[in-house]
This record gives sequence, C-alpha cells and structure tokens, in this order.
Amino acid sequence: MAAQGPRPRATDKVAAVLLDAALLGQAPTRTDRCHAADWALRAGCRDQAGALGPLSQVVRVYLAAHSHSETGHGLNEADRTAHECGIQPEKLPHVLQQMTAAGLLNAWRISADTEDLHWVLPASQ
Repeated sequence: MAAQGPRPRATDKVAAVLLDAALLGQAPTRTDRCHAADWALRAGCRDQAGALGPLSQVVRVYLAAHSHSETGHGLNEADRTAHECGIQPEKLPHVLQQMTAAGLLNAWRISADTEDLHWVLPASQ
C-alpha cells in the first residue's frame, strides 16, 4: 500500500502570487483623464446632439466609444446598448431614428434573429 501525504484540512490556507503587482496600481493619469473627457465632450456635444437632448448625447458617446475608429462601424447587443445607456430597450429604436434624422448616424439596424445592433457613424467622427 502506497503512503499518502497529509490530507488538507479546512483550516489550510491558499496563497496566490500576483506576478505583475504593478498592474493593480495603474490608474489613468490626469492627462489621460483630461483627454478622455475632452473626447467625450466632443463626441457627445455636437449641435445636432444638443438639439435632441441629453439622451441622444449619451447614446452618441456610447456608439462612438464602441465603434471601429477607422470605419465608424459598430456592433453590440441591442439590449446591452440600451441598458448601458440607461434607457428601456423598446425606446432605443426611436432614439436611433432621431439620431439618423439629425445626421448623427448614417445607418443602423437591429437583426431580427440575433437582436444585435449594427450601426455606422458619419465619416467625420
């Protein structure tokens, strides 16, 4: 019969070592935060967005942040987009339609089978 080592007890402790401890201490610098705030203001506060109200500004910033930087194309779950923008999912199409009419979106659609939201921002984004 082979000898077995000691059995772990409920009081035994487990230790983990974080190999890159500096990662936890990283935070955006003041300059980084200023650049991010400037970008958000520029992305959300165009004349057309302001005329539609703060909800369209929030959605505009969200879509800009989740779009491909070169093409302006974006893809996300419609329900998730609505949730993260703080609106009811059934109101999202109305807001997107208003944004399209104001020239803030080139196109958008929600896929019937996957319920994914696809959008295209204007080229000047």
